Amino acid sequence: MIESQAFEQLFHTYYGKVYSYALRVTGLKWLSEEITQTVFYKVWLHKADLFGERKRPDGNIGGYIFMITRNEVAEYYRSRKDLLAFREQFAVSVCAEVEATAHLDYAECVRIVDEVVNAMPRQRRTVFVLSRYKELSNQEIARLLSLSKRTVERHISLALASLRRELATYIA
Repeated sequence: MIESQAFEQLFHTYYGKVYSYALRVTGLKWLSEEITQTVFYKVWLHKADLFGERKRPDGNIGGYIFMITRNEVAEYYRSRKDLLAFREQFAVSVCAEVEATAHLDYAECVRIVDEVVNAMPRQRRTVFVLSRYKELSNQEIARLLSLSKRTVERHISLALASLRRELATYIA
């Protein structure tokens, strides 16, 4: 009970500071809220280390919270960078195939791939991104999204068909 009261006080003390820092660094309200929630979720998971018998010897809870916040912001940018690299790699391979038979430059091809992916229904886009950009297996995606493996395969098949259909319009 003492842990939850201490956590509540900590939450009220640091929530605004964590959110403001995340917003200042990212410039995105939704992302700052996500990061702030993740930070306090991690604090809650380690509450025994902060408030209980295994209390941190240095007692610098504020420093600990901001270390988590910095790490969460950095992780977002690392994962975004990885995602953009995989997106780029996928677009290069698709565009290389199309350029062999079409008069379509690389930048235009990447734009088309992005438009098609962004126009997909949310779940199909999520499955496609996890499969092609994050390179997860169908089984991993199914487990992560609580879908059947067959549903994942169907989403990927439909996503690729959309890409082929759109890019086919540019083939001479």
